[in-house]
Amino acid sequence: METEGRTRPTGRAVAFPKARVALLLGAGLSAMLGLLAASVRSGLLEVGSPLILADFHGALMIYGFLGSAISLERAAAYRGGGRRTVRWCFLAPAFGALGLLVVLAFTATAALPGCGRLGAWARPGAGLCWCASTFLLCLIYLAIWRRQPSIAVLVQFLAALVGLAGALMWTGGVEAFILSPTWLSFPVLSIVGERVELARAVFSEPRLEAGVLALSMLTALLLPGQISARLGGTPFWGWRWVCYWLLWSGMTWLAPLGGVVGYRALWACAC
Repeated sequence: METEGRTRPTGRAVAFPKARVALLLGAGLSAMLGLLAASVRSGLLEVGSPLILADFHGALMIYGFLGSAISLERAAAYRGGGRRTVRWCFLAPAFGALGLLVVLAFTATAALPGCGRLGAWARPGAGLCWCASTFLLCLIYLAIWRRQPSIAVLVQFLAALVGLAGALMWTGGVEAFILSPTWLSFPVLSIVGERVELARAVFSEPRLEAGVLALSMLTALLLPGQISARLGGTPFWGWRWVCYWLLWSGMTWLAPLGGVVGYRALWACAC
């Protein structure tokens, strides 16, 4: 296989990716801490500084968990298709894990006697880390676009821009319930872009991809009106049917890969 003018040897042993596994564990820990924050927010658990931890539920799940996992996958894909010396792309998931460490440090410190004021620094500290993570994810998509332009990459780049906007607003003090449509758009558009990218191996046509890109842009353009709950949630009804009929179940069930893919599609859409 030739990549960027060089031939990469195959069939040799590959070293265990310790750094990538550590970053993946960081994403998993963010998910666990986010679930703990949800339990605190709902009153099921009590901790030393409940208000601080409960406020991080949404940010931990979107940026600490999903954002880190998405950026790690994209970084590994970008490095795997190019030069092995490229390492800057892994700074995106690293900043995502750093945001988790900031939340843990300030939450634990705020529970100590006389240190409650330090908890106020947890949000801007973690927010800056997640802003840097999503900004680097945008750069990764731009680098992938330079290597292989496609509508799927454009949709994922748009998702990263939406995620960056949400991280900046949350760091600036906007409440999570106002940002919920923006936060939801980040993983939804990322998944849709990835499905479009995978669908090109089985079924796809320019008209379908152009329609997906148009709906993605419409979703992003409607986000400034997210104060109105109906306006912020409207694009997701369209996305449900597009993903169900075109990207997952409708055509994938009839694809040569067999009915197992269609069963997974039906299950994903049901969830």
